[in-house]
Amino acid sequence: MELHERIKYLRKEILHMTQDSFGKKLGVSRDVIGNIEYNRLARPEQKEPIIKLICKEFSISEEWLRYGSGGEDNIFVPDFLEDEFSAYAAEISVGNNELFKRAIIKYGKLDPVSKKVIDDFMNSLLEKEEE
Repeated sequence: MELHERIKYLRKEILHMTQDSFGKKLGVSRDVIGNIEYNRLARPEQKEPIIKLICKEFSISEEWLRYGSGGEDNIFVPDFLEDEFSAYAAEISVGNNELFKRAIIKYGKLDPVSKKVIDDFMNSLLEKEEE
């Protein structure tokens, strides 16, 4: 599924909105939404502000919207986690924190069993924090 198809799918099947109501929520006309959904925009960069706005307004994962990453289970992102995560991810990506960058890359290359061990450990740490 392409980006424009995911936008239409999101609007119709997930949010159950018309092009008009979806556009109003985003501050654009129904025609703009129609042009995006039918991939009629002459310049792809015209979609960028709308993509960002859709993600912000409806708490949609930008990775899912752009690439379909994670499937339907990962369409929505809780706002509080996304904001905090984005802030820390930006800090790591622009900073000189090579340790975290290497750790994230190493984690990404692990086999599923090793990832589960780390995930279980992290979950136990988070549970202790909540107590």
